[in-house]
Amino acid sequence: MKAPARTLARRKSAAPITADRLLNDLRGLIQTARHKVATTANATHTLLCWHIGRRLLSENLHHGRADYGRQILATVSQELGAEFGEGFTYTALTRMARFAEFMPNARIVATLSQQLSWSHIQAILPLKDPLARSFYAEMCRIECAASTWRLNDSLEKTTFIVHRFLKEDPLICHSPSPASR
Repeated sequence: MKAPARTLARRKSAAPITADRLLNDLRGLIQTARHKVATTANATHTLLCWHIGRRLLSENLHHGRADYGRQILATVSQELGAEFGEGFTYTALTRMARFAEFMPNARIVATLSQQLSWSHIQAILPLKDPLARSFYAEMCRIECAASTWRLNDSLEKTTFIVHRFLKEDPLICHSPSPASR
């Protein structure tokens, strides 16, 4: 309770605030709150996508039961799409499963989701090589944390770099053949 009293005392002794200064302070509060809301929403959405992917993988809807999995995914995507919107298409669900398959560690995903958006993660999903994925995820994380880029600027740069990398070494974007597993 003493802290607010000190704050009030300091304000009383300070010079009167101008409308411009007050407006700038209020803008700062609004921008900070919006950034926190966006960060929380992006992290929650990324974790949701990972959990959905993990659930799909736990049902073995890929690999050995591929035909059955495609049929189930088609049905599930139609139902979820009708109920929750276009973010749950067949393609979106397969990306979620790929994300959970490529990043099976929940603690790493929780940390990564605080720093990268689902869009950033989707940009690195075509990389099949785990080392390349980790490298580009870290690069995206550093670029996003160190810069004042807007999300779209960061995403465009990430997508450009990943696609350039895939052109230079196209073998990295292909899975190993079944015989080499």
